[in-house]
Amino acid sequence: MGRKYFKVATFNLLNLASAGKPYYNHSYDDNTYKRKVEWLAAHLRFMNPDIVGFQEVFHPEALEDVITATGAYQNANILVGDRPEDGGPAVALVSRFPVSDMDVISDIPEQALLEIDGMHVPIKKFSRPVLRAKLRLSDELSVTVYVAHLKSKRPKLPDGINQHDPRERGKGEARSLIIRAAEASGLRHLLLDT
Repeated sequence: MGRKYFKVATFNLLNLASAGKPYYNHSYDDNTYKRKVEWLAAHLRFMNPDIVGFQEVFHPEALEDVITATGAYQNANILVGDRPEDGGPAVALVSRFPVSDMDVISDIPEQALLEIDGMHVPIKKFSRPVLRAKLRLSDELSVTVYVAHLKSKRPKLPDGINQHDPRERGKGEARSLIIRAAEASGLRHLLLDT
C-alpha cells in the first residue's frame, strides 16, 4: 500500500549564493558559505518535506550543494526558475515526485491587471518570476504547485533619494505595497485558472 500523505514546505533561503560569487553588493567567503549550506541542509533534514519551494536562490549550484548535503534527496527533481531582469534571486522547487511539466511565468495574467477609477496600474510583470510545476503523485493523481516570492515590504526607493526621509520612506512603502498587491492578484488568477 502506498503512502497516504506527503509533506510540503516553503523555505526562504535568505540570499543563497555560491562562495565568492556576488549577490547584490556582497559575497560569501568559503567558511560562511559552508556554514550556510550546513545550516540549511540540517533544517531541510528536520522538516523532511517531499515537495519544497525555495525563495532567494542566486546560483543553482548553491541549491544543489544544500540538497546534496541533506543526504535525503538523492533522486529528487530540482527546478530553478528564471532570475528577474534586475539580477535578483530566483525561486526553485525540489520534489521527490516526478515532474510532468513546468514553466516560468513572468507576466501577470491580463485579466488580473489592476485598474483604479479607470486608470491602469502599470505593473504587468512579477518582480520575481513564478515557477509552476505539475507533479505526478501517483498514476492516478497529479498536482500543480506554484513557487512565488512576492515583492518585499521593504520600501522601493528611487536612486538618489534620502533613505532616512520619513516622507520618502512612506512613498517607498506605498510603492512596495502596490507592487505586492498587483502580484498577489496575478498569483490568485494563476491559482484559480489551474
